[in-house]
Amino acid sequence: MKILGISTAGKFSDAAITDEGRILAEFFAENIRSENIVILIERILDESNLDIKDIEGIGAVSGPGSYSGLRGGLAAAKSFSQVLNVPVVGVSTLETAAYNLAEVMGSILVIMDAVKDEVNIALFSSDSRKLERITADLVMPLGKAVEFINKIKGELYLISNVLEIRQSVSENSEAV
Repeated sequence: MKILGISTAGKFSDAAITDEGRILAEFFAENIRSENIVILIERILDESNLDIKDIEGIGAVSGPGSYSGLRGGLAAAKSFSQVLNVPVVGVSTLETAAYNLAEVMGSILVIMDAVKDEVNIALFSSDSRKLERITADLVMPLGKAVEFINKIKGELYLISNVLEIRQSVSENSEAV
């Protein structure tokens, strides 16, 4: 099944086409305006030698992230879904990041900067075959996130853009 993926949650935008879990084409762009998302999609369609009518489903990052960025990506996803008459599914930004480490064995913690000294956080576990969500996407003060991290036992893989969190985790000898 050919899936169009759209991610516009942060500074970088990404569009990709997958087929049965294999990436056929992917393109990143920095600081792209929402009206230019179509250009990303045209580029990956050309790169994968596909027509837009070949798309059978759409996945779009639904947050957390930049409100303006998310709004543009979700509007594009919904528009393509309606025109193509294919399903669209919203996907967590934190879960998409964790999926990059689905092949590891252990806990995967994703922490992204939010606003006002808060972070977005979600914990997952992987048995090297399947990613399992342990917590919902949470928002918490930075200090509470550090306390949360310190309670995690065993091997921990961290994905974060928050310097204070990375420094805190590096002090924990069990973190990878």
